[in-house]
Amino acid sequence: MGESNTNEGSEVEKIDILIDEKEGTAKTTLKTKLERKEEKREKIEEKRKEKIMLKKNIFQVNELGVKEIKEKNKIKGIKKKLKKKQKFFKNPYNLIFITILIVFIIVQSNYLLADGVWNDETIYMWLGKNLSKNPSYLFSQEMIYYSSFLPIVVISVLNCCMSTFAASHFMVFFFALAGLIFVYLLGKELKNELTGIIAVVLVSFNHLYNVICTRVLIDVPLATLFTIVAYCLIKYEKIKNIKWAILLAITLFITVTSKHTGILSVAFVASYYIFAYLIESIRRSIVKKKNLIVVGLKELFKRKSFYVFLIIFVILMVTLAIFRSSINAEKISGLPGQTKISELGWPTSIFAAQFPFIFGWIVLILFLVSIVFSAIFAFVQGKKEHYLLLAWFISFFGVFSMLHLWQSPPRYMIPIIPVVGIFIGLMFSTLISMIAKIRKKKIFTVITLVVIGTLLLFPVISYLGIYKNLQLQKQNTYIGYLEGGDWLKRNVMKNKSIIIAESYRQIRAFSGFEFEENGGIIYTESIFQNKTAFEEFLNKNNDKVIYLQTDIWEYTMPKWIHPLDQKKFDYLLSVGFKPVYGVEKEIVTREGPRKAMVVIIFQKDSGNFNITEIEEENGKQGLIITNNQTLSDNRTTMVSNNQTNKTE
Repeated sequence: MGESNTNEGSEVEKIDILIDEKEGTAKTTLKTKLERKEEKREKIEEKRKEKIMLKKNIFQVNELGVKEIKEKNKIKGIKKKLKKKQKFFKNPYNLIFITILIVFIIVQSNYLLADGVWNDETIYMWLGKNLSKNPSYLFSQEMIYYSSFLPIVVISVLNCCMSTFAASHFMVFFFALAGLIFVYLLGKELKNELTGIIAVVLVSFNHLYNVICTRVLIDVPLATLFTIVAYCLIKYEKIKNIKWAILLAITLFITVTSKHTGILSVAFVASYYIFAYLIESIRRSIVKKKNLIVVGLKELFKRKSFYVFLIIFVILMVTLAIFRSSINAEKISGLPGQTKISELGWPTSIFAAQFPFIFGWIVLILFLVSIVFSAIFAFVQGKKEHYLLLAWFISFFGVFSMLHLWQSPPRYMIPIIPVVGIFIGLMFSTLISMIAKIRKKKIFTVITLVVIGTLLLFPVISYLGIYKNLQLQKQNTYIGYLEGGDWLKRNVMKNKSIIIAESYRQIRAFSGFEFEENGGIIYTESIFQNKTAFEEFLNKNNDKVIYLQTDIWEYTMPKWIHPLDQKKFDYLLSVGFKPVYGVEKEIVTREGPRKAMVVIIFQKDSGNFNITEIEEENGKQGLIITNNQTLSDNRTTMVSNNQTNKTE
């Protein structure tokens, strides 16, 4: 019994010891866990405090370090830019392009501000001048009717720092430079730099392109805008993102609103998509003997960016249509006989016959070969660059020339000069690439380049010769308006006078007086219908001083008043007019250069109110001519005006 009790006691003690050990272990484990949690919490708190300290001291403690980082980044950026510039100038084609631009600028600078103003030029001068004075004029009926928004906006901006005459000419010059830049970029994008260089040479030295660059007309800006549309289109087709879709829509809208014929840029883009997707799908179906038309069209219409382009362009065009619907063309004074579409005709009967003059025979032959070349490549390979050029040429020349217009001056074809150059450039660069693959020796490529350079040299020399002759004609025709308009601006009293002008647009541009229909004092050609209408007008306005402007240039005037000879001069004297001012210039005649009175201004007094009163009131010394002076050989002997005339 005693032993058994002892054994039981020892077992109980063992159990108690085990329980104590387990409890101690559990307590130790719990303590360890709590300590670890506390340590983690302390570490987290320390990190949090460190972050707070860093945030508090980042602009104080590390300000110099941040500046150093920024400076290093700037240096890296500058180095990258320098590398890009070095890479640009290391490329020989880029250097050739810059050289061509410099030559173009030098050639243009000789004739940029030469005297001689065509009728149509003064429209844009007048609109730009008015817009610079009043920005709201942008939404006027006349602005919307003539639809040349961007060029006129450029004139108005330049007019802030120079005369309207200079601003108008620089507008065309800047567009011409931009056009050459985008011709180079487009050629580079379509194939390579050589394509761009060949195209730039053929465009920049083209005599017609150069001559119209010195005229305030929208043909050169339109050619530039067509080139930009083509560039944006090919970039969009390659990258297919929203950025280029938006740029394409905007440039297309600007082109449409820069001239009435700008609407053909829409036909250009539409033709491209027909060629690149519908015709290309048919081509692939024929080659692969499968129906791939639906697949080709799905490729186009599954793009979101394509719908972005369409939506933006449609919104812009609807806005323009709303503005145009508000105008009344009949109320716009001085409108020409606008383009009249009388019937459909064949292109060869209108513009194609002018191609030898526009391009020269060598370039024309190369162009015809290049069209066949591109058509073959488009069918065999289906490359988009060939479709783009074909769409450009067909949409402009094909559509425009098939409309039988009331007049068809060669300058209307200027927007196809860039595409002709790119056609030829693409053909030559493709041939060189093919030769380089077949004959890997560089000597064959060099020989090919020499042959191409020689071929291009002949038209360039021819272009320069024709250009010089055309510019000499410009310097000696349609001159004298600046001085005549300026004299009227300085000597005519608006409230007491009337101006009857043969060249009414030029006189409006340089005198600053508006047409009678718009509340001004200039009466247009309706007064010159016949002598009876002219005399009735004089009797009706007998209470006002009437000024009559005549010149030797305006051949559209009735024969009873133009050209001015002794008999017509005597008639004007008989109805009360006397010559008061003349502009004498040197012109080229069949007998050689000679001085002639190119612009003559007559005055008919009203009662006791005469030219002397006007001069005394304005504080000017005008030019008074007596009735005893005579006219011979389109020239009136007048006292020369020693005043220096400031032209607008």
